[in-house]
Amino acid sequence: MIPEKISDESNEKMPSQFDYERLITTTSPNISSSILMSSEISIEDSPSLLNSNLRLRIDRNVYDHQKFDEEFNFINTAESQNEFFKFDCSWKKVKQFGKNLFPPIKWLPKYKKIYLIRDIIVGLTICVLSIPQAMAYATLANIPAVVGLYSSFFPTLLYALFGTSRHIMYGMFAVPALMVGAIVEEFAPLPEMANATDFAAQEEAAIKICATITFCLGIIFAIMAFLQLHILTAYLSNHLVTGFTTAASFHVLASQLPKLISVKIQSHMGFFKLGYITYDLFKEIPTLNWMSTLISIVSITFLMIGKYFINPEMITKFQVPVPFELILVITTTLLSHFFNFHDDYGVGIVETIPTGVPPPKLPDFSSFFVILPKAIPIAVVIFGVTLSVLKLFAKKHDYKVNPAQDLRAIACIHIFCSFFSCHPGSGSLSRSAVASQLGSKSQIAGITSASVVLIVLLWAGPFLYDLPRCVLASIIFVALQSMFVQVKELPKLWKTSKIDFAIWMVSFLATFFYDVSEGLLIAVGFALFTVIYRIQTPKSISLAKAPGTELYRDIKKYRKLETYENILILRYDAPLLFINSGKFVETATKLVAKEYFGNSEILNDMENNDGEEDKISLKTSSIQKGHERYLIVDLSTVSQIDQMGVEALKELHTEVAKLGTMVLIAAPKSPVRELFDACGFFSAVSKNLFFPSIHDAVLFAQSRMNL
Repeated sequence: MIPEKISDESNEKMPSQFDYERLITTTSPNISSSILMSSEISIEDSPSLLNSNLRLRIDRNVYDHQKFDEEFNFINTAESQNEFFKFDCSWKKVKQFGKNLFPPIKWLPKYKKIYLIRDIIVGLTICVLSIPQAMAYATLANIPAVVGLYSSFFPTLLYALFGTSRHIMYGMFAVPALMVGAIVEEFAPLPEMANATDFAAQEEAAIKICATITFCLGIIFAIMAFLQLHILTAYLSNHLVTGFTTAASFHVLASQLPKLISVKIQSHMGFFKLGYITYDLFKEIPTLNWMSTLISIVSITFLMIGKYFINPEMITKFQVPVPFELILVITTTLLSHFFNFHDDYGVGIVETIPTGVPPPKLPDFSSFFVILPKAIPIAVVIFGVTLSVLKLFAKKHDYKVNPAQDLRAIACIHIFCSFFSCHPGSGSLSRSAVASQLGSKSQIAGITSASVVLIVLLWAGPFLYDLPRCVLASIIFVALQSMFVQVKELPKLWKTSKIDFAIWMVSFLATFFYDVSEGLLIAVGFALFTVIYRIQTPKSISLAKAPGTELYRDIKKYRKLETYENILILRYDAPLLFINSGKFVETATKLVAKEYFGNSEILNDMENNDGEEDKISLKTSSIQKGHERYLIVDLSTVSQIDQMGVEALKELHTEVAKLGTMVLIAAPKSPVRELFDACGFFSAVSKNLFFPSIHDAVLFAQSRMNL
């Protein structure tokens, strides 16, 4: 099959001796290929992996961008923006908006009945895992254990209705719980010497502060959703999140160690917090409760054996893990009840857990503006972790998610749940991984899990009265093990990217040695700095042509490239902005000076010379002969440019002109060219020096030199 030649006979202004045509000829049904270029270009037949014969011949006029735009009817940004902002309130658009806002409308009609049993099994499994964990995380947040159950019902159910992931199990997570606990401790401290009434008042205050934090997070997420800030996940890289969560896990562990052995230590904040906690813990070892310590050791051993030795085999054979956490909770509660652990041995227990769904209550709006800034770091953690988990399992199972809708869902969840005494929720990596491993097909698993939690809330509360608190601490201790193994990423990061390695280490060290909120702030700041660093110090690559082709590649990466006399080709791999525009001009002028004159500092030497004869002689010679040297700047990888970048290109034209060199611009993106026009660039530099490809610019330069 031979397509029509692409040519432009009417373009008499362009030099015809540099015309080239594109011709694709397929001579084999296997779509195999070798390439042949004609006119100025020719290449030898080369073997292909497809073992075929695909030939390419190009024959077209050389274009500058002005002629190209005229011939192919370029659409400017203003016209395309008019299309983008055109108001459309058709029924089709309304239906699409409804489907995005309420995802079950999309997936429920396509749901297969054969998935139902599996999703119910997944939901039941997740539930028996989440109930003990949620109660444990509630104690980590310095709030009553029953709040953990509330936070495993409402958020899980709402995410199932409004979220777009099939696998995210929404609920409590250790790191946000730790951060919430610090705020609760600040605003509703636990009284050291008080009666039962005082403790009840403190618990009520703690729940109200927690609900206010949840409401603040809902407002933050609502603002982010309105501003479409889900794109900020690009700045919360996986390396930042894993480094931060690994270090935060040490803070979680430090907060649980006193509960494992039933000792009280002073709370600490700020730099080297973990060191002070460890010191105080060792001081209190003589006062530990031996029964609590024994229960903790047995519980941790039981959970570790189940997690690392028994469950892998069970999942392989039966596809369902054994709920060791639930077995532990039931067993220790029964033992605590019949052997009277609390009264006879001083073991701390959960005590009264209210039954039923909590009535709606208003958060403490009087402390809203005080708590709001403290909630921002928690929002960053929840946002980063949830969207990372969202993308992780969507990629693993090859389906599409909508981060914008998930951000809206998170906002709705937190605002609504704040009126029902809930703790802030997050996508749980561990529970979502279980759902993925068991083959969850939809959020019916989440609805099932929430339904079982509701049953527990309605009837099971009194049966958990004698549950030892050290058992909940043991559950957290074992759950943290998966966070610590993230350290294994480091050797791979060191080999693949030193900058990503640095982000991980700074995130980890700042959080480990300082505190969770401050460490996160430092980590995000450093990650943004690395982005600026990469933009400010990008690679400037010299290109050369692959013989017999119109392809230009990095001269340092290929040995068999050919260069042109008096033509340099430079590619700049970064946005051209105010932070790197000066570096760009410096790099380009030094390249010209070094390649053409053997001295990268020749411009400085000329400027420092008292006499002007050399400079005038050089410039006059260039004007008389025409520009016999060319610098082609490939802007194909420059995605953005600002006014300083435009001025930098003007400066580059001026500077290299002093060296008898003309600048040609190749392959700029449309928004970049439009900004040139808006900034008045073409009043100083001709539009005819812009070309749609590097090869067009090369052929133009060759035609000029042959005049």
